[in-house]
Amino acid sequence: KLILFAASRKHPRKRYGLATKAISILKQKSNCELIVCENENPDKVPFYMNAADCLILTSTHEGSPNVIKEALACNLPVVSVEVGDVKERKGNLKHFEICDSKPEEIAKALYRVLSNENEINNRESVLHLDENIITTKLIAIYHKAIKKKLWNTTNGTTELDLKILIWGMGYVGIVTAACLSKLGHTVTGVEPNLEKVAMLNNGKSPILEPKLEKILEDAVESKSLKTLSDYNKLETDYDVSFICVGTPIQPNGAMSLNQLIKVTHSIGEYI
Repeated sequence: KLILFAASRKHPRKRYGLATKAISILKQKSNCELIVCENENPDKVPFYMNAADCLILTSTHEGSPNVIKEALACNLPVVSVEVGDVKERKGNLKHFEICDSKPEEIAKALYRVLSNENEINNRESVLHLDENIITTKLIAIYHKAIKKKLWNTTNGTTELDLKILIWGMGYVGIVTAACLSKLGHTVTGVEPNLEKVAMLNNGKSPILEPKLEKILEDAVESKSLKTLSDYNKLETDYDVSFICVGTPIQPNGAMSLNQLIKVTHSIGEYI
């Protein structure tokens, strides 16, 4: 049996050593091998998962680990320590075991999963996470939130021409702002980092993303994108707001909502 460890062996949070200890114990009663998928192109990961018999996750901290969702989508059985949202992902799945962070317990869980000859139905648990479904739902939410349409008298069609406010100009915020401005909307970003504000208002990107800086340059030049550090200088007639602040992982594995709470307070003061 092939047990897949899909993480960096050198990352202390992933606890590769714990996985190897569990496999050593398992080998006493089962013919198995631990294989590692690290530093691979994302397109190759499904090949590893479809070749393996089980995924093992031994991390000390996680939020909502994508590797679990990818494994479920590949109908791959999972053994994980209790971390992040794995309990929510497991639900009533029979080919998914959650156990203590002890090599002996992990080995027992692996043996149970690998010995389960019933039909695997893990994939059904993540069908709702299909990007097409999520995109459709997201677009529906945007349409419901916006509701504003302008009539184009030139060609007789309705077009959206929106004033959009984005709170937080990090990776998500910058990319969202750039793409929306390219679509013809007027976008204002709010970002407390003065250095980042100066870069963005000069059409420079603080992150690396193909073609992003050219889009930012064009947006700034056309005055369809600007970034402010003080929300008190905002106008009052925006059509829709996006909150794009970070939710980093805390030492206990839970997401930190501090930035989100801070922004909601700022929005309350702004309103």
